[in-house]
Amino acid sequence: SLRRDYVLSQDAYGSKTKLFLPWSDFPVPGLAVGRLIETPAEIAGIIDAYVAVNGVVVPKTSLVTGYDFLEDAANAVKTELEMGTGASSDTLITPNGKAPADPASWNAAQLGDKLLGSRHDLVFLAGHFSANSALAADFTTNLLTTDLAASSVDLGNAIVFSAGCHSGYNIVDTDSIPGVTM
Repeated sequence: SLRRDYVLSQDAYGSKTKLFLPWSDFPVPGLAVGRLIETPAEIAGIIDAYVAVNGVVVPKTSLVTGYDFLEDAANAVKTELEMGTGASSDTLITPNGKAPADPASWNAAQLGDKLLGSRHDLVFLAGHFSANSALAADFTTNLLTTDLAASSVDLGNAIVFSAGCHSGYNIVDTDSIPGVTM
C-alpha cells in the first residue's frame, strides 16, 4: 500500500472536516467508524449475525490487554467495560515501567489463551502491532493473524478495538509478502 502511495483508511467516513494541503487532502476523524471485513460473503455474514439478534447485542464479557505506555488506557477501558457490563474483565495488563523480562510481563501464549481460549463480547487490545501480529508485553513473542484464523473462537457480534500502532493495518492483497505481512 505504501509502496504504491495508497493509504487505506475509513477516516473519511467519520470526518466532517478536511485539511487541504498542496500534495493531499487529509480527513480529520471526529466520529467512530469501523469496517465490515473485505469480501461480500464476509460482509453478509456480519450483517446476518447482527440481524439474527434483532440488532440488539448486550455484551456481558470483556478482555482488556495493555502494557508499556498504554497501561493507563487499558486500565481506563477496563473500568468503563466493567461498569457497562456489570462483570469483571479478563485482563492482561502489565504496569508501565516493567521490564519486558519481568515475570509480570505477559507473553503471546498467555494472550492466545485469553483471546482464543474463550469468547469475549468486547476485546480491547492495547500494544504494539505489525501488519500480521500483536507484540506481547515481553517484547519477544507475537500472536499471529494465522493463530486467530486457525482458532475456533466465536467472535460473531463481538467488538474488538485497539489503541495499538498498526492494528488493523491495511495491506493490498497483491502487495502482501508471505510470512511477513500475511
